[in-house]
Amino acid sequence: MKAAGLIAEFNPFHAGHARLIAQMRASGADCVVAVMSGNFVQRGEPAMFSDRRRAETALRCGVDLVLQLPVPYALAGAQRFARASVTMLASLGCAESLWFGSECGDLALLQRAAEITAQAAMQPALRAGLDRGLSFAAAREAAVRSIDPAAADVLQSPNNNLAVEYLHALAETGGTMTPHTVRRTGAAHDAPVPAEGEASASAIRALLAAGQDWQSYLPAEAAAVLSAAIAAGEAPVLPGAFDGIALAALRLAPDLAAQAPDRSEGVEHRLAAGAQSATSIDALLTAAKTKRYPLARLRRLLWTSLIGVTEADAACPVQYLRPLGFTPAGAALLAEVRGKTALALLAKPADLPDLTPQAQRQFDLECRAGDLYALGQPVPGPAGAQKQMTPLVMK
Repeated sequence: MKAAGLIAEFNPFHAGHARLIAQMRASGADCVVAVMSGNFVQRGEPAMFSDRRRAETALRCGVDLVLQLPVPYALAGAQRFARASVTMLASLGCAESLWFGSECGDLALLQRAAEITAQAAMQPALRAGLDRGLSFAAAREAAVRSIDPAAADVLQSPNNNLAVEYLHALAETGGTMTPHTVRRTGAAHDAPVPAEGEASASAIRALLAAGQDWQSYLPAEAAAVLSAAIAAGEAPVLPGAFDGIALAALRLAPDLAAQAPDRSEGVEHRLAAGAQSATSIDALLTAAKTKRYPLARLRRLLWTSLIGVTEADAACPVQYLRPLGFTPAGAALLAEVRGKTALALLAKPADLPDLTPQAQRQFDLECRAGDLYALGQPVPGPAGAQKQMTPLVMK
């Protein structure tokens, strides 16, 4: 079976995702595999729709197998996010290609940026930027600019940056997947309004939160699934729904973030201090923000702290493959790799007793994330849903 992989959040699934999948099919892929973040996403927020609903949109719109990216990597910086996702796809042993969107659409230029950022000679300039108080992304861009301005320009765009990390991960994991990039069209990432008839995921979320038309920017099948989630009181899940939970946790346990990954220079104390006077998550993060700690990094720190992700959890490799849903082609691929992949296959609740302690810890964190997420739904849900969830089966 010729499988092709992509890494996404589908928050929500939109026209750009559909176009990427169409190109994967056109390349000859028999099975499209997506590694998808669970209930919390890399920008440091709860997903607007649950992992199950987003998996269903993907399956109805061309994906054959959706694998859940565990929360320690979903709520991580681009490097750890990319490495874990690529590792999962590579572990299948049959994924021949990795596809991703980028603002530049130029694979050669992205590979040049990846080569430069991997050079040891760049490290002194990177360290100098960090010592000046720059964020990692800004310091890296400045270091690359001293070597190749065109490659540095690439690093100014978020999807280009993530693409560079995918290329690093392919090189570091020894994977044999061939990279392919597709140029993003329409609205730019985080653009406030649609462009060329398309809207970015962030623009669609903003439209939805404002009660404006969002369905027309999604494939009809995806819009139907997500509209049903809203009607059922499951969505949209917005960060503000957790204001009281987050502030109460930090006020009652000021050391809550002391073991969270990606913290340094006492930033956890800034969060604890800010919680004493802040009355919302937005106010808390704004007060804690510095040049070194941009909002996305602080948001990830907050949510990993609330869920209980530690430095040790972040350093632990991926332990299992958890399918959230599949088509017949996806089921055939799972049957093909069962017993051959080095990762455990967690396909149903009956598989839980067979997990190693490390894998059990990783799944326990997913359950904690799911239980927290359920409290932010318009109609709050009970705990325990992750332990009971079985894969969606599409005929």
